[in-house]
Amino acid sequence: MRWVLIAILGALASVGCASPDRAPATRKLTERERDSLIAISPLPGATVVGRALATSDASAKRTDRQAETLREIGDSDSSGEETP
Repeated sequence: MRWVLIAILGALASVGCASPDRAPATRKLTERERDSLIAISPLPGATVVGRALATSDASAKRTDRQAETLREIGDSDSSGEETP
């Protein structure tokens, strides 16, 4: 009888400690992640989202290359040599 009482009290204690209001931790998606998920989905117009992301990536790479070129030009101008 004593074991049954201990088992019941243990079950009640474990159920009482559980919190049903606790939702699993979720992380908010960035706009880029959300758009990438849309791009691979079967939704109408999803391919357009994919092309827009590809265009945005290409533009960012082009901007990075231009910035690198400007840094290289700036470094060579600061070497003390005069340009005609």
